Amino acid sequence: METLTNKIRHMKSSMVKMSSGSVAKLCCFMIVVCAAAVLTAGCHKGGTGSTAATQGIVPTDPQVVSNLDYLSVQLRRTLNRRGATMPANFDQFAEAAKITPPPPPPGQKYDIRNMRVILVDANAK
Repeated sequence: METLTNKIRHMKSSMVKMSSGSVAKLCCFMIVVCAAAVLTAGCHKGGTGSTAATQGIVPTDPQVVSNLDYLSVQLRRTLNRRGATMPANFDQFAEAAKITPPPPPPGQKYDIRNMRVILVDANAK
């Protein structure tokens, strides 16, 4: 029995002593590290869809790029505010968001893909 008691005392003396505040800080640090690892790892699943199909028409006009960015931000804000599901098409989004979008370039129309507003051929379905 004496040896077991001595072993326990030896283990206690060799343990690192931390205050409760230090333990809380260490836990927060570990949570942040784990979250950063998960976020940077990302999802590396292979997509079968083509990049052009998900990106749509890539505009070169800076004003059109700015318009798409603005509309994409409004889309995300609307979905977060309403807690709603993704609208079936761009017109439903514009109506729900109560916005009047700028006209798209000739021969093109707005569409929603991957939580972004993009441009597609106006003749496409």
